[in-house]
Amino acid sequence: MKHWSQFWRSTNSLSSFSEGIAVEGYSAEIKEFWETSVAELGKNAVLVDIGTGNGALAVLMNDYSKAQKLSWQIHGVDAAEIKPKALEESNDIFKGRFDGIEFHPETDMAKMPFEDASVDCVVSQFAFEYGDESAVLAEIMRVLKPGGRFVMMGHHKKSAVHKSTDVGVKVLHHIMHETPLFAQAELYLAIATQALTNMDARAYQGTNEGQAIGRTVEWLLQYVQDKYKKEEEKLWVTDVCRRVINLLAEATTVEKAKENMRQLNIQYQLLTGHIDRLKDMSAASRTETQIKKLVTSAKKLGAEGDYAEMKQHDDVFAWTAQFVKQ
Repeated sequence: MKHWSQFWRSTNSLSSFSEGIAVEGYSAEIKEFWETSVAELGKNAVLVDIGTGNGALAVLMNDYSKAQKLSWQIHGVDAAEIKPKALEESNDIFKGRFDGIEFHPETDMAKMPFEDASVDCVVSQFAFEYGDESAVLAEIMRVLKPGGRFVMMGHHKKSAVHKSTDVGVKVLHHIMHETPLFAQAELYLAIATQALTNMDARAYQGTNEGQAIGRTVEWLLQYVQDKYKKEEEKLWVTDVCRRVINLLAEATTVEKAKENMRQLNIQYQLLTGHIDRLKDMSAASRTETQIKKLVTSAKKLGAEGDYAEMKQHDDVFAWTAQFVKQ
């Protein structure tokens, strides 16, 4: 869970899909699905977003509630150490959008702080499948009122997101753990902190040390770009190369070299944490057989419902499932 806490602290995005989906939250087909799913809830409904992260789905629900002049009580639960409201300080687009949402950080989805039969609707966007599904499903049924609903959107084993995730794990793991790229970049910056006390950046680059290490870094950057030439690989390689190149290019003074050494270490930690998150995402992707088992499990707990396959731009995107507690 540490790698998820790290991510939510470091990102300015509402959702975990900051690589490809707008940081402001969900839109288009996703937004339409959720608004349709909750349209029949009462004026004073209590909603719980499990695995809320920075609150993308909770905010969408909150925006809808305000637009429809409803008085929903909205809660966001997450096992990670989250502080979604801090986003208001980084981007004006978030101002006021968290008002009315109560967040519950470091809270297990299987042990929610709500009374029995006190919740009208539990929602989950790429989150339920990360937990112990049997335990979380039982907890959802405990907190739902009779007639209450559980609506989820989950990772699909055949989706483009899943395929990209597996590619990302492969590429990032090789760069971070099987090449000395970051070690060589750190060495370049470490020597720069000494050399730049007596010379400018151009002179340092012309020294034997600056040339040798600089050429090694350049060779490593070229090596990973040549190794991963497929379109689905380039995104990951370009991101890592950009981070390293920018930090080295900006090390023009002793102070900047020292600061960029610190930033390089931060980037290394963020990227290794990203590998762990991608592995979690891959493991959370579900086959149709697994989704069918979820429907059967829900029925045994007294809920009726079914699943469907969701597409975006004619491509498989996710599983959706909706259940009503009897």
